Amino acid sequence: MLQKHEKTHQKEGMKLRHKCTLCPYSTNTITHLKRHFLIHSGERPFSCVICGKAFTTKWNMEQHIRTHTGEKPYACGICWVRFADRSDCSRHQSVHYDLRPYACRHCGLTFKHTKSLRRHETQHLQEQSNTSITFANLASVDTESDQNSQIVL
Repeated sequence: MLQKHEKTHQKEGMKLRHKCTLCPYSTNTITHLKRHFLIHSGERPFSCVICGKAFTTKWNMEQHIRTHTGEKPYACGICWVRFADRSDCSRHQSVHYDLRPYACRHCGLTFKHTKSLRRHETQHLQEQSNTSITFANLASVDTESDQNSQIVL
């Protein structure tokens, strides 16, 4: 069983045999391709029995139902806080360690979560765009009439 599962993960050089005819998506399992086609068809065969919201996969529907029931099947192995979503539990566990694997490519500051890194890098982009606007405004200044002006950046 594990060997079959391992084959579903793309290995370097492995050819993705099943290709979507409507977009560039490709996969190595027909099951994944069938699930992908639901995106194009708009079909949502799984509905929440509580509110009627529809989903493309049974798993997504089950995750959604937990918002109604309050079920939290995933527990942190260190402090035992419980979560409805496995990825939330995994993300939480990093608070117990000082691992900061995500580094800013502008200043090198490191972060525990990609979300924090993206928010931080957005600040760099805003600073760059403000600097670009300042330089663009300076280029349009009439140099003869402002020869005695000082420019502070």
